[in-house]
Amino acid sequence: MSKELTALKKDFKQHCPDIRVSSLEERHFPDWKRLVFKDPLNCDDMLDISLYLRNRFSVEGKYSHKVPRLHEYKGDLVLTIDESQIKQAILQKK
Repeated sequence: MSKELTALKKDFKQHCPDIRVSSLEERHFPDWKRLVFKDPLNCDDMLDISLYLRNRFSVEGKYSHKVPRLHEYKGDLVLTIDESQIKQAILQKK
């Protein structure tokens, strides 16, 4: 597992401790780091995820196709974040 994905998973677990996730990296999308949600999400879980994304990755007035995405991927609900976003939001702030 890359240092970016390791940092993302650790940071997510610190801010959303009750939400179980696994990680996913693929050779053909090396910059996209994914957290896979292991359990169904309730409203409180979705609020926690939303606040985490806003507090950690929001850049006011700037839109990018690389911003975090919560979506279906290969039958699972995943959170996909570009490696550069993780470096900027998590690794450089430590």
